[in-house]
Amino acid sequence: MVDLKKGQKVALYATIITLALVIGKYIIGKIAGSTALIADAVHSAADSLVIFAAWFGLLLARRKTSKRFPYGLYRAETIAAFIISGLIIYAGIILFMKGLKNLNIVPEIEFPFLAMGTASLSAVISLILSIWEKKIGKEINSQSLIANSDESKMDFFSSLLVFFAVLGSSFQIRYIESILTISLSFLILLIGMKNGFISLLALLDIAPNIKLIEEIKKLVITVADVKGIENIKLRQAGPVLFGEADLKLAKFIDVDRAHEISHKVQNIVKSKFLQIEIFTTHIEPYQDRNYLIMVPIKGKKGINSTISRHFGKANYFAFVKMNNGNFKIGDIEVNSFKNKKVRAGLEVAKKYFQNKGTNILITKEIGEIGFHALRDYFVDIYKTNSETLRESLEDFVKGNLEKLEKPTHESEVKI
Repeated sequence: MVDLKKGQKVALYATIITLALVIGKYIIGKIAGSTALIADAVHSAADSLVIFAAWFGLLLARRKTSKRFPYGLYRAETIAAFIISGLIIYAGIILFMKGLKNLNIVPEIEFPFLAMGTASLSAVISLILSIWEKKIGKEINSQSLIANSDESKMDFFSSLLVFFAVLGSSFQIRYIESILTISLSFLILLIGMKNGFISLLALLDIAPNIKLIEEIKKLVITVADVKGIENIKLRQAGPVLFGEADLKLAKFIDVDRAHEISHKVQNIVKSKFLQIEIFTTHIEPYQDRNYLIMVPIKGKKGINSTISRHFGKANYFAFVKMNNGNFKIGDIEVNSFKNKKVRAGLEVAKKYFQNKGTNILITKEIGEIGFHALRDYFVDIYKTNSETLRESLEDFVKGNLEKLEKPTHESEVKI
């Protein structure tokens, strides 16, 4: 779990420092008669509200899960940020109206050096806050702290602009403070709309970092027996992420082993990406498109060979390599067990499916012993009604063959 306490501490200190800047700039702005400095105080007040939202959200997010809130209260940060965004937009509109009202008033700065010193101090403190918030925000994946870092950087630049505005006003330059006030009002409106939009998208479960999904894929595929991972879904909940994905495992994996692999994947994902609080995996069988197919045949006539009616008693076995629907005839081997009186299918299964890696059988008939032996080796068995090897393979590619779920007869048929 991410260290929410550290983020909460940063947000609290940043709120206090920013509020001190708000009070200082507002008082000095009133004393010096600087509209621009007062506007910058309002800008900082908007920032302090955003930071407070982060603190409040992180405070609630640290609460333990309960029956009523099994996923915790992580989204409290997002909801608080969304509500406060509306207040920031309102402040921006009020400031814009004030800038328009004072547009024709010639500024009279009584203590320009005091106002410029305050703006300079505000710029330095805002830059330090920006660096600190971004560092901790990235450590704990707090989107609100990272956003606050950007706003603190904006506060740095706006304080510099105030410095030059006060400098210009001290030389009786008309419009400069009002223009800067209006500019800051647009900046505040932008902050409110930006944070509101980001919060709204998070509440609507927008997919977060696409790059992170690719990194998860690369990590998970390195786990033994994992053939692939699909349908990765991530949802932002305040400073943490909830995720789910489909794991593709080889079909010979038993239930206990699949359960073990699933837990291993969940643990390595959460240990590598600390912002992921929950990562749920669903097990799906891996559908390999590369097959080694065995087909019992009567004679060696290549692709035009006739399919044998019986599995264990066939004269020959044709082996076909298939890749994405394209097949290529490989070896044709003599069935050394065709004269075996009993359990010929079992011996064939051991030799060709256990040791050779064949994973598909196409046959007309198969008895109980052979069928269950092949199922133990996780072989898919398909029934063909066609007469030739070519026709049977073409039917397999088209998906026209019936997949057998039980033997075609109870015992091995004797020729």
